[in-house]
Amino acid sequence: MSANLQEILENIKDGETCLIGGGKFDIFPEHATSADRFYPGYGDKRNYAFVIKNKKNITIDGQGADLIFHGAISPFWITNCENVTLKNFTLDYAVPGYVCGKVTNVTEDYYDLDFSAGEFCADVDENGSLHFFAPNGEREAFIRYTIIDELDGETHIPLYNRYFLRLDPFEPGALLSHMFRMTSFEKVGENVIRVHVQLDLTHENRHKVGNYIMFDIAGRNNVNFQFDRCTNVHLENIDMYASLGLAIITTNCKNLYFNSVNSVTRKNSGRILAVKDDVFHLVATKGEVVAENCILENMKDDALNIHSFYPTIIERIDANSVIVEIICPQDKIMDFYNNGQKLMLLNSDMSDTGLVYTVKEHAYVSDKQIKLTFEESLAEAVCAGCLFDDSHNAATLLVRNCKIANTLGRIVVQTPAKAVVENCSFKTVGSAITVNGRSKTYSESAPVSELIIKNNRFCGMGARPDILTATGCYNPENKIIHGKIVIESNDFTSCDG
Repeated sequence: MSANLQEILENIKDGETCLIGGGKFDIFPEHATSADRFYPGYGDKRNYAFVIKNKKNITIDGQGADLIFHGAISPFWITNCENVTLKNFTLDYAVPGYVCGKVTNVTEDYYDLDFSAGEFCADVDENGSLHFFAPNGEREAFIRYTIIDELDGETHIPLYNRYFLRLDPFEPGALLSHMFRMTSFEKVGENVIRVHVQLDLTHENRHKVGNYIMFDIAGRNNVNFQFDRCTNVHLENIDMYASLGLAIITTNCKNLYFNSVNSVTRKNSGRILAVKDDVFHLVATKGEVVAENCILENMKDDALNIHSFYPTIIERIDANSVIVEIICPQDKIMDFYNNGQKLMLLNSDMSDTGLVYTVKEHAYVSDKQIKLTFEESLAEAVCAGCLFDDSHNAATLLVRNCKIANTLGRIVVQTPAKAVVENCSFKTVGSAITVNGRSKTYSESAPVSELIIKNNRFCGMGARPDILTATGCYNPENKIIHGKIVIESNDFTSCDG
């Protein structure tokens, strides 16, 4: 990694503008900062290339710089900053976080994948794990459990055919266990792997010879941009050609502005995927969020997901304190809470209790458990199984003049504040826009109070070309939980139109 560039960025002073000067930078993990973030010793450290803390009124202008990252490294971690702007650069990884194999044979009991044309070699080790490794030694993975996606062999457009392959047994009822498929791997040729799994050959989206099967080999431990407890964040004119996980995560931030922040593949790279997971994943955000003039293509998860969260009480400690647990693995070790923050208590069926408590202290006690101490004494109704809701603190959302295409992803609106999606174009396999009520599946949802969808162009491509999917529409008392949803002056056309 360029130690000089690291030193320049991390030592920027309040009120300064750092001009990188363009050019290509190959950035390696040798000089990276290894951080536990919020819970020391939890064993899931991230290596950050650039760590910027406690700054005000700073600008980092790449002036066309091309940043190429090598190995398992997260480019930016920016925390507790105010009025920060990053602009005018591209971001890529020398070796991607996914592998694609071409389907060469399909039967009821297995399918064969040829990995010869990709950036990884494929093998099966003595424990039966699927082993991928880059010839230059920069990245490898041993697969016993992974999500797979199918892509059209010619267009590389994702198909709505995804599930998890597992070598090891699992507990019924585990998160997403309805998508688990028991499997075994067999090497049947040079870089050719046979995947033994029961297939439904009558299903319209069954695997087809000539299509590609994509394996996630990087997980979600590394992100391109991590913002924690920042105010007035501006990202402008940034092309992301790759990510190893979610591209942009923000937690406990206020006022986020994204202009021409793009997920696109590098020209002539031969790669199928740009951002591997969500482009924008915005958690516990306040104030306002504006995303405009963004091109969000070739990713396999959400274009934008803005959400609240519903941690579950697992133990009541005393009259003022409880232990809550984060259900979704990707939300572990996120800086959710503020002292003085008010939380609404929900019953175990996610109905309202009418009780509100003020956070006095908060601290992680494990990688996914938080101790919350409140200023008020807790009512007897506060017990294991209840949940806390922070959605009343949520930000407004404006998505304008954006292009979302060639993706399974969508805009996921899980905020009760006003949300507007206008003058955008959608070419998605599934729903273009999703709203959820209160749900325990990910504990990320919240009902919308006002959603306006206007002057957009929609072009569905797959078996589920929905414009809007609304779930969790009723609460346990059978009352409608969502507010006003307006869909007006949109264009609905065929893919060829």
